[in-house]
Amino acid sequence: MPYRDYPASSTLLFGYDPERDLPKDHLARLVDRVVDEYVTTAPKAPGRGYPAFNPRLCLKVLIYGYATGLRSSRQLEKHCRESLPYLFLTRGDTPSYRTLCSARTGHDKELEECWIGLFAVAGNLGIRRVGRIDVDSTKIRANVSSDSILKRSEFGSFLEILKEIVAQAESQDFQEEAEGYSGQTQTGKSACARRCERASRVRWTQCRPT
Repeated sequence: MPYRDYPASSTLLFGYDPERDLPKDHLARLVDRVVDEYVTTAPKAPGRGYPAFNPRLCLKVLIYGYATGLRSSRQLEKHCRESLPYLFLTRGDTPSYRTLCSARTGHDKELEECWIGLFAVAGNLGIRRVGRIDVDSTKIRANVSSDSILKRSEFGSFLEILKEIVAQAESQDFQEEAEGYSGQTQTGKSACARRCERASRVRWTQCRPT
């Protein structure tokens, strides 16, 4: 049986569309919906400098990353450039790791509310697992909705998980800042076919036996 078609990389005839390509039941879509429902951002007055990122964008990146096991803000920044779910959540924009760190501390209350809301909605939908975290539906009220007042006592276990994750994220960011980040995926050199082919030919000429 022949292989599936696997053509060389080429420019698409139409735009790359995470909205179209991301599965309809993907966790990123649930995170997107929950944050939009729980966080309202007031219009920001125009001023000097580059416009700030919408807090909802940063919160979506943090919550999705934390739920799926990512702690490093630098790794989150990288995924915003390279990973389909993050491209969907950011609409193709890329917050820096410093922006994500600032959002984690500056919007901590909104982060908690959205985190609780995510598990509340997941429990109501019968979702048993959110990323790497199990949803215990027996601890969530059957009548909870996005309009309900959420009591911290009812979602204490999820808040404890979030606090542990945030502590891990802070520790990871501090360690990477001190040691230098080695997770870079951009080489600084073009990987176009012609240049790589020429470099490969040079290596073979140098290494083959005489």
